[in-house]
Amino acid sequence: MEILIAPFGSPLYHQSITLRTSILRKPLNLTYTPFQLEEEKDQIHIVAEENGEVLGVVLLQKIDANTAKLRQFAVKDKYQNQGVGTDWQKQIFNYGA
Repeated sequence: MEILIAPFGSPLYHQSITLRTSILRKPLNLTYTPFQLEEEKDQIHIVAEENGEVLGVVLLQKIDANTAKLRQFAVKDKYQNQGVGTDWQKQIFNYGA
């Protein structure tokens, strides 16, 4: 598993939108509006990727020079409860350190 930054509008970014929609939005019968997605352009989109497949995604929203907020943390169903999210979260915290 590789942790990558998915630039806004990139193919990895679009894969992450699909994943976030299926895991976080669809169960609540919600969709993203273009305005909501546009608001994310200044956030850091981090994906867990393996063999071209996005396994998970999280957004980092900068609060101030020393603080970022984790948002929209999602892991594909088939990788949940296997420690992928936990291992990935450790890497994300190391990224911010």
